[in-house]
Amino acid sequence: MPTTHPTPFSASSEYLLGSAEALLAGTLALMTAIAQGCGGEHRAAMQRKVLANLAELEHHPDVSQQFQAVSAHLQQHWAALAGQGSTDPRLWQRAAGGVQ
Repeated sequence: MPTTHPTPFSASSEYLLGSAEALLAGTLALMTAIAQGCGGEHRAAMQRKVLANLAELEHHPDVSQQFQAVSAHLQQHWAALAGQGSTDPRLWQRAAGGVQ
């Protein structure tokens, strides 16, 4: 029985993705960048784009109902995360050492 090997990634292979897969790939790339602390002044816009992409995936006709449910659940988490202010720990304020 012949074995199949995944096609190596190349710059042209990105055009072979279906619309749902391309949307998912872009969303995962944004999530990865945010998790790595990238984005700076564009971080809030990146979070909004993640939310918009998850909303699009929730209603995408090419994904299963189960995946749509996962997308809806992730939207709730990302909406809460975006509402908490900065997710960059470098911008968090330290707790006071004591109360006067």
